[in-house]
Amino acid sequence: RLERLPSGEELRDRAHVGGGLTIPEFAVLLAYTKIGLFGELLASDVPEDPFLGRELEQYFPEVLRSRYADQIREHPLRREIIATRVTNNVVDRAGTTFVFRLTEETGMAAPDVARAHTAAREIYGLRALWAQVAALDDALGTATQITLLLEVRRLAERATRWLLRNRAQPLNIAATTEFFRSGVQELSVLIPTLVTENRRRTFERTVDDYVAEGVPKDLAWSVGTLPDLISALDITTVARSTRRPVGEVAEVYFALDEYLKMYWLR
Repeated sequence: RLERLPSGEELRDRAHVGGGLTIPEFAVLLAYTKIGLFGELLASDVPEDPFLGRELEQYFPEVLRSRYADQIREHPLRREIIATRVTNNVVDRAGTTFVFRLTEETGMAAPDVARAHTAAREIYGLRALWAQVAALDDALGTATQITLLLEVRRLAERATRWLLRNRAQPLNIAATTEFFRSGVQELSVLIPTLVTENRRRTFERTVDDYVAEGVPKDLAWSVGTLPDLISALDITTVARSTRRPVGEVAEVYFALDEYLKMYWLR
């Protein structure tokens, strides 16, 4: 009532004619989502994470970072600035329902989800992908650009869920990133050569479709590998625990994937 949002009955009426929330209504929900997550992060030890100290530094212009590094680290609002930036990073990229859904699915708290999402972003180098997609604002149709962004979002969510379920909590963001990043980088090149023939044809068709829509070939290739790149977390974990090369583990992984028809099951 306070924000004049539609009631459940009104939403049902809209659904009957193919409608939903309007953009201003989404904006209100976005704001409340951020207010809620900010409060939970501020009440936690997330702003004390050494890795997230970068968020404090990046809040300020380069000229201030270079001249007043000590003062920035001692800023009286350092916790609030870090919590705000982490909140914006998570909600703007993952959506308004993301934290709620993952806390419901995993039983973890919102600060754990925020840490895991940050680690997933760093492990997969998603900042660079987002920047490449954003740089195509005037070159791509909106639908194509949204499709690319949703593929990146989907990987970030799957990786966040995996980290919450398979790594000790609270997550050490820096150590987790260091553990997985090199394996992900290696597999991003190898995966198209390891998947089944059918999967490879699907991958090549996806890349060709992106290119036909005006997406640069290297970006199309990077986004095309994302659905299979979630496997890098399992593969890297096995490679580290068995002290085997990542490529060797990946060959066994994808051979078993084909033998057990896991792609069909998924």
